[in-house]
Amino acid sequence: MDFCVLTSGSVIAAGDACRTLLVFNDENAAGDKLDNAPTMNQYFGTKLPPMFSARAFGIHKAAIDNHPDRFEMLQKTFKQTFSDPGYKDAFLKSKGFWPYSNYGGVEECESFKSAMLELGERYKPLLTGK
Repeated sequence: MDFCVLTSGSVIAAGDACRTLLVFNDENAAGDKLDNAPTMNQYFGTKLPPMFSARAFGIHKAAIDNHPDRFEMLQKTFKQTFSDPGYKDAFLKSKGFWPYSNYGGVEECESFKSAMLELGERYKPLLTGK
């Protein structure tokens, strides 16, 4: 049997070519599209943070401090993207699973980043490649 660790959006797009065994999120929001698989935390009693396939932009704090109007414009246009019907159409055309397309602001990105750094630190001895 082949084994893969993939983003669940890729698995959904692959259809019957993959069978999902576990979901690394707080819930299996895709249900039968991911074989009604349990979450890692439900099945094993772990307390892992959700492991999204996330995209984010990093901006130096000095740029925000020196140009708050520009930073506000970036945040505003990012938010507007999610209400643009053209974005949703393009996302769905690419076989994306719409409930996975979510806006995350500064606080959400910071929370995700912190959770991933903490997870990496916790398992660092196992991630050395030795």
